Amino acid sequence: MTITITLIAAAALAQWLFFAARVLLSPNQSKTPALISTGVLFAAWIAAFLPPLLAEESARKATAEASAIASRTHGSCAAVQVNDTATAVAKKLGQPDAKLNDEANRGPGATTWVYRDTRCAVHIIDNFVDFVE
Repeated sequence: MTITITLIAAAALAQWLFFAARVLLSPNQSKTPALISTGVLFAAWIAAFLPPLLAEESARKATAEASAIASRTHGSCAAVQVNDTATAVAKKLGQPDAKLNDEANRGPGATTWVYRDTRCAVHIIDNFVDFVE
């Protein structure tokens, strides 16, 4: 792909230099071929170099969006105390990355709020913190 782009740009530049040199060497000659040649050079240059620039910009935006999602930070789990309410935990740490249903293991009303970026899990029973790990 890069070789093709280079060849297109080189051919357009060569034809432009040919027509520009003809105009410079014989000023009485018509400038129309040189103007057309300039248009061809411009179009080839845009066709060769604009798509890679647009692809790079698109990749940069996608990377920025992905890092913004990955860098979502929560507060410190040290701020959460046993018997805090689920509302207080949400205010201190924000919304969890995952809420796991623990009713099968720990009884009715048991959930675990997982905060991946802080590697923290808040175990809640009936909207009150049971323990934090």
